[in-house]
Order: sequence, then structure tokens, then C-alpha cells
Amino acid sequence: MTISQENRVRWPFRLLAGLIALCGLYALSRIAMELRTGLSFGQIADLVVIVPSTAAMIWVALYGSSPRWWIW
Repeated sequence: MTISQENRVRWPFRLLAGLIALCGLYALSRIAMELRTGLSFGQIADLVVIVPSTAAMIWVALYGSSPRWWIW
């Protein structure tokens, strides 16, 4: 495959990763707004999942490849 064909195959996944990253950032902002009242156990568990997942999706959206530090 040429570079242009590879980008045509990959761009929908990069777009989807960008949308997932935006959802993750929105979820993080909602949790951050509740920092004044303290975090519940469920919110802390959400942070453990949301932060690395959002970082990985941002990486995929920007670079189009899986980050080396993330195991899929």
C-alpha cells in the first residue's frame, strides 16, 4: 500500500479516536468540577480508567498508531 492508501484506511479510525478522546476529556472535566466536594469511590475508579484511555485515544488521533506504552 502507498502512503495515501494507508491514510485513507486509517483516517476513519483516527476520527473515531478523536471523538472518544473528546468524550474522555468531557468526562474528566465533569469529575474535576466535583473536586470541591470530594470524590466518591466510583469517581476515583472512573479516573483510573478514563485518564489512560483518553491519553491513548489522543495519541491514536494525532499519530494514527498505537502508543508503545499502551497494551491493546
